[in-house]
Amino acid sequence: MILRIQSDRDDADVLIKNGDSEIFKKIKASTLIKKLIQYFQKENENEILRYMPPEVIAYSENCRAILEPEEKRIVIYDNRSYNIHFPNALYLVKSKGNKIVTIEAYAYKKWDGLKTMLYKYPMPNMLGGNRICLGSAPRQIKHDDYKQALDLIIYTQYSHNFVDNIKSFKNTKDYFSYLEKNKFPYDLLIEAKKKAGDLFA
Repeated sequence: MILRIQSDRDDADVLIKNGDSEIFKKIKASTLIKKLIQYFQKENENEILRYMPPEVIAYSENCRAILEPEEKRIVIYDNRSYNIHFPNALYLVKSKGNKIVTIEAYAYKKWDGLKTMLYKYPMPNMLGGNRICLGSAPRQIKHDDYKQALDLIIYTQYSHNFVDNIKSFKNTKDYFSYLEKNKFPYDLLIEAKKKAGDLFA
């Protein structure tokens, strides 16, 4: 289909064949939109439906927003494992093809939909712009499972010996030792100065 759309007109022109000649015929914008929707609905009738786990709260073609509530996690730093209280977290996992390219991460105290106040991600291995340093972590996304790919990165050994996105702690070893014995200190989080709604259209 060949269409001609002009900024100073509400309608469009569609190219049609009339015998041996081709001419543009006017079509109402509302009619054109309806026909395009019908066409693509028909084309997608046999489309494969992909399951989205409940943790995926928003998505686009190359990004998944994944919510992970607080839980105990085993993390590794300096060849030692720590079973720590890990905070509530929201991740924007961005990909290209079947590989993760960046992860933007935030913490939150209590989930309240788009009104949720976000805080800086209080873990080591952070870069500017709330991004996680991926380093040598595996980045492959298998079977479109972004959650599994994200968790593999989180469970990869931490390399930074400092944490600067939480008050009162600087040293990774001391921080992880504290989190092994105590609940996560949400009162020490640093505001990211944004809400969850600022991340989504």
